[in-house]
Amino acid sequence: MNKFILGTAQFGLNYGINNHHGKPDKSTVYEILNLAYQLGINTLDTAYSYGTSHEIIGNFHRDYNFYFEVNTKFTSSENEVFIDKIKNACDILKVEKLNACFYHSYKDYCNGNLRPYFSKLMDLKLIKQVGVSVYTNEELEVVINDPLINIIQLPFNLFDNFNQRGELILKAKDKGKIIQVRSVFLQGLFFLDPKLLKGNLVELVNDLNFLNEIVSDFDISMSDLCLQYVLNFKEIDQIIIGVDSIEQLISNINAFKGKINSEIFDRVNSIYIRNNSLLYPYNWK
Repeated sequence: MNKFILGTAQFGLNYGINNHHGKPDKSTVYEILNLAYQLGINTLDTAYSYGTSHEIIGNFHRDYNFYFEVNTKFTSSENEVFIDKIKNACDILKVEKLNACFYHSYKDYCNGNLRPYFSKLMDLKLIKQVGVSVYTNEELEVVINDPLINIIQLPFNLFDNFNQRGELILKAKDKGKIIQVRSVFLQGLFFLDPKLLKGNLVELVNDLNFLNEIVSDFDISMSDLCLQYVLNFKEIDQIIIGVDSIEQLISNINAFKGKINSEIFDRVNSIYIRNNSLLYPYNWK
């Protein structure tokens, strides 16, 4: 399960277009974290801006007395007190060090304010690795060439697929980068009824119908299709998946055991979203 990183945004925020239940309660979060750990998932993805997620993770560590590796993200606005912020985050998370500290966005990366602090943080043994979270291929192409960056986190899914990302992911691997992917379910978009799409998402109706045809033709669940498509790429090192129930966690773990056939893979790879701004939820209207 080292390829599976458990996302925690939904533990601290109401997260996702298909989320109708809000944040899971404390006992549910603890059940999810406990089972994830027992099943061999050893890394959590979080962020300073994910509501109460840092506190929830830290309280779990304290109450259960076993510990995940934690990757978290900060914005460039933290620069003047950045080292203190990292120390405080470790205290809240109840960990001695962060597995990775990420620039939360490409904008934060370009700002440059945090860059001078990373070597100091490594000297203090407060972080092991430096990462950056990106969206577009233009952003990805820039960070690939930065020796400071160990990990690149980017969206990758049935729409934001090999047609959109493949060439640059291969280039990043040639540079020795660790590739983490998120938005495997595109914030739940793939599970919506195409007839209910509104606003600019109407442009995706035909593509979503095409995915539903694949699901029907090959008798595969949408969840398994999403996960197994991404798992098919050996160049992807880790997949970040958020869940808000035990059932979702078990379903996702079971999907890791399967593998789609080449015909399904080819049909997904035939999808090309021309208006690629719709691949990023911040553009949905």
